[in-house]
Order: sequence, then C-alpha cells, then structure tokens
Amino acid sequence: MRLLGVVLVWAAILCALGLFLMGRDRPARTVAPAAVESGSGSAFDSAGYTLEITPSFAPAPDSFALPGDPLARSGLVVSRNGHILYTYENGGEQGATIELHPAPGIEPGLVEYLVEASAVQDANGSPQSAALRVRLLHYGGTLAEKTFWSDPGGLIRGVLRVSIETPEGMDHGG
Repeated sequence: MRLLGVVLVWAAILCALGLFLMGRDRPARTVAPAAVESGSGSAFDSAGYTLEITPSFAPAPDSFALPGDPLARSGLVVSRNGHILYTYENGGEQGATIELHPAPGIEPGLVEYLVEASAVQDANGSPQSAALRVRLLHYGGTLAEKTFWSDPGGLIRGVLRVSIETPEGMDHGG
C-alpha cells in the first residue's frame, strides 16, 4: 500500500512538472493595436498616442537569456498583459530615441507597459549601469514618464502605468 502511495505521489509530481515545462516553452503571442468600441459607439482613436523609449545604451541581445526568451534575440522588449508588442532588433546607437506611433496596445482604461532591456557592457566587457526612459505622449504632451535604472550587469525591467480616458471623458473635460 505504501508503495502504491509513493508511486502516485511521484506520478503527480512528474505530471505537474511536465505541464509547467510545456507552458513555459510556449512562444509569446504578438498583438497588434486595435480600435476599441466604447459604449456610445464611437471608436477610440489611438493615432495621437506615441510611446517614446530612450535608452542610455545601445540595445543588444542578452547573451545569457534562455533560447525562448525574447531578450535572447532582441535587446529591448515592450509587452502588455504577457503579449509582446514590440522588440528592438536594429542594434542602434547609444541614446537614440525609439518612437512607436501609434502606441501599441493603447486603449481606454488602465494601460501598463512592461519594458525590459538587456544588460550593457563597456568596450572592455565590464558590466555598466544603465538607464531607460519611457514616455507616453498624447499629441506631443506627456501623459506618463518614468526612468528605469539597472545595477551594473543587471537587466532593466520596469512598468509604466497610465490611465487613459475614454473619448466621452475627454469631451467633458474629466
């Protein structure tokens, strides 16, 4: 009887581990920004929104990332609700601003962007501290702005949260 109990416990552990590993290796889905219908029938206009990202370094792929990790192929990843909205794979120069217009995944309500960037190294291969500034603009005016910092050699990871008003709320000034 004890042997049967031990076998059942081990089978449950192995099944749970297998399910975890299958879910972990699934590729992330990419979502395109879309218009959201509001209650009065007018569509939300995302055209005036711009997501602006300014790294203090040249984004490059993370050489220590796992093969399924988006940072393994891109030095900068923007995601929302677990869906990758943007990956930066161009190399680029230090301090160059990346503008995403219209801002991906924008819709009325609370919007949270998870921004991740891989660690940077100097010419000698030594880890460096780095900063990443993220701004959400609406027709040129700043709605939200945040700067994320990393320890030397660490990943830069942070969340930009902003509440976007519905078109009806904007019309009434509130």
